[in-house]
Amino acid sequence: MPSKSQCTMYLVNTIMMVIGIVMVAVSASVLTHHQDLVDNLPPSVRGDAKEVGATILKKGPMIAAVTGGGMLLLGLLGCCAAKNYEKKWAKFLLCLYSVLALVLFALSVAAGAIELGLSGKLRSYSVDGVDLNDELGQEMHRFSNATFSACCTSNHTLNTGKRACTLLNNMIQDTPDACDSQETFQPAFFSYLAKALKPLGIVSLVTGIISLFVLVASCCLLWRKKKDEDEAKKAAAKGGQAGGAPYYGQATYAPPAV
Repeated sequence: MPSKSQCTMYLVNTIMMVIGIVMVAVSASVLTHHQDLVDNLPPSVRGDAKEVGATILKKGPMIAAVTGGGMLLLGLLGCCAAKNYEKKWAKFLLCLYSVLALVLFALSVAAGAIELGLSGKLRSYSVDGVDLNDELGQEMHRFSNATFSACCTSNHTLNTGKRACTLLNNMIQDTPDACDSQETFQPAFFSYLAKALKPLGIVSLVTGIISLFVLVASCCLLWRKKKDEDEAKKAAAKGGQAGGAPYYGQATYAPPAV
């Protein structure tokens, strides 16, 4: 029957694999949608937009995608380690698992901090306006204006002829006058991006917390395995002492005289 630590490992690693799949899917969606937007920008501004995308908007989702893939791999590795707990090579597997869990924890926290930090900045820009003295503000200002030029028509409506621009449908529904001018488009666009990045940041931080629990569970299994091995050695030593050759100082058996 599996121990409590093994059952915990099975449960947590199953959850990790599910979250890993979700993170990879969401990150891939964010990266694909962003690339679609960039590819549909006018050639005159596309270079600036790609630079913004490469240095800012892609960083968090890319780390999250790598983290999700790592979670999927780590979940499979953890279930394998828990299942083969009694085997000799399980100790090496658990040590490797613990190291990977620590790396995953660091990546998850970094991705969550980047995504939530950028989401907060964009939320601030959507309310208070862009700070053009800030490098991030300048880059996001250029990216917003480029997206406005690509996705808003002269009739002040969304250009639904471009697949990438249809991604902004929800933004237009929330702010119908977003395409009236760059001044109305920018806060709506930043609010849209902030809402898109925030859930990914929260998932990344939750992943970090789960990775920490996994690390503790794997350390508990390592400790329990060492304890079981020590107890087995003691039992083997006592058994050998009781049934083996007499040790020094022990009286030997002599048959009775006839």
